[in-house]
This record gives sequence, C-alpha cells and structure tokens, in this order.
Amino acid sequence: MKDLERRMAVTKVEFREGDGDNGPEIVGEAAVFDKWSGDLGGFTERIAPGAFKDILKTSDTRALFNHDSNMLLGRQSAGTLEMNETKTALEFRVKLGNTTVANDVREHVARGDIQGNSFSFRVGADEWEDIDSDLPKRTITKVSELLDVGPVTFPAYESTTVSVRSLDEARKAAKKEEPTGPSEERIEAENRQRLAELEV
Repeated sequence: MKDLERRMAVTKVEFREGDGDNGPEIVGEAAVFDKWSGDLGGFTERIAPGAFKDILKTSDTRALFNHDSNMLLGRQSAGTLEMNETKTALEFRVKLGNTTVANDVREHVARGDIQGNSFSFRVGADEWEDIDSDLPKRTITKVSELLDVGPVTFPAYESTTVSVRSLDEARKAAKKEEPTGPSEERIEAENRQRLAELEV
C-alpha cells in the first residue's frame, strides 16, 4: 500500500485468561515513545508522545497477526480492539474470539513463542535532525492513519522507501535554506584581486 510504514515495539505481548465478564485477551504495547530505533537503513527514528492522539478518535484499526488481513483478531469499531495512548506508549488490548486464528495466537503467546508487536501506519508529520550526518534522526510527531496493530512472529524495525524519501525531502529543504551568497573562496579571491590592484 502506498506510503505504508511498519514498525515494531520491543516490549512483549501478554496473554490474560480473564474471568467473569472478561474473556481471554492479549495486551501489549504497539509503539513505545521517545525510544530511538536502531539503524533503519541510513537513519534512526523515534515516535513522539501524542503522535497517535488525534487518530485514535477517528480510526478503525484492526488487530492482526503478522499484519495479515486474513489473521484478524479484533477491530476497533467492533469494540474487540481497544487502544490507549499513555505518556510512554500506545497500548492495545484485544478481546479474543473463539476462532482458529485467535486460539492459535493465544496459545503461542501463552507459551512464549510470540514475544513482540508491530503496527502499520502512515506519517502525518515528522521532524529531522542532523540530516547531513551519517545517521540522521527522525521524530514522528503525528500519525495520520493507523491501519493495524498486533503480535508478530519476527518483530523488527523496517525501513521503507517512504521514510527514505522523507529524509531526501528534508535534505533538499535544508539545502534551499542555506545562504546563497558568495562562497568563502570567492570572497578571498576578490580580496586578493583588490590588494593586487592597490599595489599597482
């Protein structure tokens, strides 16, 4: 999908058996704030607190296993997926149904076979620092769309052509803001020329 990016959370997903009116559920953190990623292929990245604040009010995010739409675990509009942004993370809770996928994922999470989460999103706004360095820093300040969250077999940070393109655009914008006056070499050459003319 165009402009789609995926990232992981380094925290574990947990299974809770539930009791009374609460059935079995999976809880975890889809995104952790203010934690720098590793090298994403030429840059590092973090998510700012509040990046999901607006989108959570209007999104209809799905809970998926391995980002697979055929592996549906819950949905925000159905009330089977709940999300909450705290000061430190985007938390999620999935109420598991009696489906083959849910039962399989529940078993794998309970056994510890599945230990990480991921989410798919589109960036609404970001900021870049040190864009001319070997490892620029990107801060995502706003997420414009949150498509899915959920546990994954292989949690890993994933660079995309979208994020690399964002870095290229930031570098181009920074070059446009650079002073366009004469270079130091040109000024020095002109000064030498004037001194030579005075000596004559």
